[in-house]
Amino acid sequence: YDFYVRANCGSESSNWIGPMVVRTNCAEFVDISDNPFIEDFNSYTTDIATSSNAPGTYPNHTMPQCWSFLNMASSTYGYPQMFLSSNSFAASGNCLFFKGSASVNAFVTLPKFNESLNLIRVAFTTCFESEDRGVLVFGVMTDPNDESTFIPLDTIANNESKIRHEYLLDQYELYGTEYHITFRFGDIENWYLGIDDIVVDLAPTCRRVENIAAIDSTITTTSAQIS
Repeated sequence: YDFYVRANCGSESSNWIGPMVVRTNCAEFVDISDNPFIEDFNSYTTDIATSSNAPGTYPNHTMPQCWSFLNMASSTYGYPQMFLSSNSFAASGNCLFFKGSASVNAFVTLPKFNESLNLIRVAFTTCFESEDRGVLVFGVMTDPNDESTFIPLDTIANNESKIRHEYLLDQYELYGTEYHITFRFGDIENWYLGIDDIVVDLAPTCRRVENIAAIDSTITTTSAQIS
């Protein structure tokens, strides 16, 4: 919240001073029961890089509130670095931008959600600098300040194009609300990754059909069996 203050001296008042900024404490859980959690990073307007170089305010730059950024370098001379950028790695507007380290993994953890992990669907867009540069692992953590609590769920294939990924988390047999959805990036020095358009919501109860194919032996000129 932005607020302004002035002195009330009875018959007159001082000039307003401000804006000053105050933030409320983060809630224990983000409620996705009725509406999805969406973060496209486009609501941020300060400390936004326009290239692969960190903003001048790094490491005191603006980042999403109530998220955790573990192992972020304390200066632009070190890696890994994490900041918001409007460069070409964004799907649109801004993205969460990584500059990787060969020896230290970067961890980004989202807030906890109020629904059990097995009921959740997660979608996001990635863009790598190169098809063989850096390793991104999608997973969860129980303590965003302790990387030993990281549970890897899937390794994301490197691709220089902007690729959309979607996960239904019931397949991992993890239950409860103590998990933080997490991205881990590393294994490469000063190579880049952009993550954008993160959506967390309840998985649909009636799911779309996937991995369908016609059975070759049943194909005729007028029909085929689909499996």
